[in-house]
Amino acid sequence: MDREDGLRKEETTAALGYLVLRVCLGVNIAMHGFSRLMAGHEFAVGLVKQFQDTFLPVWSVQAFGAALPWVEAAVGVLVFAGLFTRSALVAGGVVIAVLTFGTALVQQWDVAGVQLVYALVFAVLLWLHRYNRFSLDRFLVGREVSRGVAGLAVVSTALWAAAGPGAHAAVPGPPVLVELFTSEGCSSCPPADAMLAEISRNLPGVIVLSEHVDYWNRLGWTDPYSSTESTRRQTDYAQRFGAEGSYTPQMVVNGTRQFVGGDRGALRQALAAESGRPALALTVARASDEKPRNMRVDVKLERSAVAGRLMAVLVQNQGQQQVARGENGGRTLTHVDIAREFRDLGDVQAGRGFAGETVFTLSGGERADGFHVVVFLQKGPGGEVLAVASTGTP
Repeated sequence: MDREDGLRKEETTAALGYLVLRVCLGVNIAMHGFSRLMAGHEFAVGLVKQFQDTFLPVWSVQAFGAALPWVEAAVGVLVFAGLFTRSALVAGGVVIAVLTFGTALVQQWDVAGVQLVYALVFAVLLWLHRYNRFSLDRFLVGREVSRGVAGLAVVSTALWAAAGPGAHAAVPGPPVLVELFTSEGCSSCPPADAMLAEISRNLPGVIVLSEHVDYWNRLGWTDPYSSTESTRRQTDYAQRFGAEGSYTPQMVVNGTRQFVGGDRGALRQALAAESGRPALALTVARASDEKPRNMRVDVKLERSAVAGRLMAVLVQNQGQQQVARGENGGRTLTHVDIAREFRDLGDVQAGRGFAGETVFTLSGGERADGFHVVVFLQKGPGGEVLAVASTGTP
């Protein structure tokens, strides 16, 4: 009996040691993924720059940079929880192998040494998998349906949390307009640009505009998407909010709240505050036009109790630019929902509505399926946005 008790204690000690190593590795890998997810597009952009002198195609580096944080987060959570442990360890080993290949390609041998240590830990955990006693795998053994549901719940919850406040959740109430004042000449702007892309992609009920100002153009790089109209709109907001001046990146929500672009907490609060406002029936729809370079839209607004100015914006769905100079020199920047042209559709008097159309003419080489139109009613320059609608991205 004493010998059996001793063997049990040794088995338990080995299982506890395995638990400690597995949990520490899981936390480490998961936090790698979560931190990169919170950094947004910055991580993928950095990878492209790092591998620009190698034989790897840019698209492959971008795809890997977009996928890696999600894979790391999922592998880390599963290893931490001890769920599908063997498969998660194999997947983690494959990730380390790919990372080691890339590190060797750019000859960062000190980093490659660290990655070999990770590979060793994954290998040891696989080799000693029989000691994976304290795990969800052991708890759910024989319950395959429950095991699958648990895996989906654990990974989905963790990745949802990493994606940021409000991810994939519809905003209640009428559509909300989020404007980002940004510039390719501003080194603080790319994270805010990435956050705007997340909002556009993940928040139904939020319409976004990327408005590139032109006052950065004199500092080394001329932003091809910049316009005096965007700068003028930001100046109007600065006067409205009593600010000392304009800055980038700046986000404005429905013309009533402003904060530093990229501040997720401020965004969440602003969207929550706007969710209870009354709705106006504003619609905008594409209409047919015999000229392929024309974008014709029909605009209809029900009677508004408050006077305002109706504005239409030609919006480019996305754009990418290799920046040669300035604070972002050497980087490839990606943008979404870029405001290219503002058009004043006229004032709407209190108690009146609007019904009409407007036509935007695209430049040579531009395709209509790369653009959409946003229309909003605003209480004068820098005022509250009363209603907003979009033709949507094709």
